Amino acid sequence: MPDVAPIRIIHFNDIYNIEQSVREPVGGAARFVTAIQNQIERHSGPTITLFSGDAFSPSPLTPFTKGDEIPPVLNATRVDVACIGNHDLDNGVEVLKQRVGETNFPWIISNVWEKQTTTARAEPEQRTLLAGLNSIHVLTRGGIKFGFMGLASWDWIPTLTQPTLDSIEYTDFTSTAHEVARTLRQDHNCDFVIALTHMRTPEDVEFTRSSIADLVLGGHDHVLHKELIDRTWLVKSGTDFKNYTTLDLYPTGEGKLRVSEPVHHYVTSDIPEHPDIARFVSQKFKLLGPRWTKSMAISSTDLDGRFVSIRTRETALGNFLCDALANALNADIVLVNSGSFRSDSLHPPGKVTYGMIDTVLPFNDRIVLALYTGKELLELLECSVAQYPQLAGSFCQVSGISFSFDPRREKGNRILRESVLCRNRCRKMLPLDENEEYICAMKTWLFFGNDGFPSSDESKILRRTNSTQSEIVCGYFSQMRGSGTGADLVPEISPMEEGRIKCLCPDEGLLKAYRQN
Repeated sequence: MPDVAPIRIIHFNDIYNIEQSVREPVGGAARFVTAIQNQIERHSGPTITLFSGDAFSPSPLTPFTKGDEIPPVLNATRVDVACIGNHDLDNGVEVLKQRVGETNFPWIISNVWEKQTTTARAEPEQRTLLAGLNSIHVLTRGGIKFGFMGLASWDWIPTLTQPTLDSIEYTDFTSTAHEVARTLRQDHNCDFVIALTHMRTPEDVEFTRSSIADLVLGGHDHVLHKELIDRTWLVKSGTDFKNYTTLDLYPTGEGKLRVSEPVHHYVTSDIPEHPDIARFVSQKFKLLGPRWTKSMAISSTDLDGRFVSIRTRETALGNFLCDALANALNADIVLVNSGSFRSDSLHPPGKVTYGMIDTVLPFNDRIVLALYTGKELLELLECSVAQYPQLAGSFCQVSGISFSFDPRREKGNRILRESVLCRNRCRKMLPLDENEEYICAMKTWLFFGNDGFPSSDESKILRRTNSTQSEIVCGYFSQMRGSGTGADLVPEISPMEEGRIKCLCPDEGLLKAYRQN
């Protein structure tokens, strides 16, 4: 057949902060739009732009905007199809419907349903998918008919607060995908089936191995990943307007396509900003006020908030923020699930601004101080490491406690009991006493049994805070102003890793990822 230009797939996932970061790749919505539009306009053949979920939350703007800054950016990237992610539901189903209505492309989800209010179980064709979305989408490009499905993994379903778990139905992604793919190929005569997923990498690998879809484009894990499994590519495309991926599909006749190796791209400072989007970003950030750029402290060390780090091991950033909470609240022990830390960036030495803290801790989470016995603390630590080496938000950063764990052991028995040291009321680190009670600070989110943690009785609560994590941390350092030696009279800090969390058999893939900037 004559040479024809390939069909180019452009993929991205998990975008939150429209402002660029300090360190390369700087990302930012304005540069990202330029990069995607250049891909579309400079490619000689057809293009399809696809998004794999998590757009409308969380960011420092979310409390003010509920994500309304995102639709204009997504529309400018000329997305063709998107699936939803867990954080798209942070502000509830009705807000998600509003945001979806502000975009000019279809959103899909194939295996999460709104639970019926009647006792009789509805037939599949009568059920309503979450937020009233469609299960599939079909489009034709370059003479090829493409079919799309959107898949969620179970891990994020119990974390939803709006809607609650008892108001939704979840169906297994593999069995659902079999049915959906059959519909796309037989009823819609699709030549090529693409799965847009919002799942953890192990689930994506499992699904890709099933060969149900011709291409799997995932989100949820904020990593760059490309893997050829049998004859199907699995791709994840980074995060936060810093990365995207392209793949070229070459027609080989009779509706068949040959898929090229995926290429990851970085959005760096040498890419010019799209002027309209740059003005839009500037206007939105005026909502945050002058406090955003004000210095809170000066750090002499890197503060690692990358998901690959903060969700799998001790980090200086985690220590810094947990220690601030411990000091501000006079807690023996602090446990903060790493899903709270949202910057996914390596913050260089220098000024720690209020804006940076709000970026790292954007959720309006409240903290409780509660009494836990040493035995109960062990159970909490087991929950923290149960999902390792997945980049699970349940992995905790800590203060006032240190321990070792062995991921080769079965879940629920990974903590080395003899390794656990706890801070007592005299501020001394001593071996864990299973019968002693410790004052522990944690988010209400964990206390009431989310992220796989046990739900605790309210009788344990000593105090509830009215301030968010970010407000507590910033307030603590505001009280310290004047103790620094710099011209700004702000505290100087040098947080570091101290051996609070030790993994006896680190995952080799994670070790490689730690070394990547």
